[in-house]
Amino acid sequence: MRTIIPPEQRFHESFDRIKQGDTPAAKIESAMKSETRRLNKLTGARRNLAKRYKLTEAAAAIIDQAGEVHGQKSRAVQIAVEVLWRSVGPGAEIPAAFLETPMTGRTYALPRRTILLIEALAREYGTQGNVLAACAALLERDLGRQVFVR
Repeated sequence: MRTIIPPEQRFHESFDRIKQGDTPAAKIESAMKSETRRLNKLTGARRNLAKRYKLTEAAAAIIDQAGEVHGQKSRAVQIAVEVLWRSVGPGAEIPAAFLETPMTGRTYALPRRTILLIEALAREYGTQGNVLAACAALLERDLGRQVFVR
């Protein structure tokens, strides 16, 4: 036999369940909050670091234009550094016109791996600015046209 529960008792029972957090929605919300808290406590949760580099204005201009193609300037730098790192032998020759322009400072938000690769490639290229100039030379080819002509 089925017992009939009066409406006011049903309301109080369901209200008590919601208050105690027994509903499926409350359990999901609680799980999401604890997962967010867990992720926030992880060390190194921030994926990118802001790093300032001194590079030539020509290289900076090419990286700026490549940033439009790749979505972000830092993403364009990341792609070019990975290509340089994986290339066998001399990766990219830096055009003399790049090195003749004045120096400027730029900040890029890069993953730790990319920062470490730039530091490692700096041993081969001389400075971190030269590594970014080599990246700009690669990205200029990627753009399909010559951006900087002196």
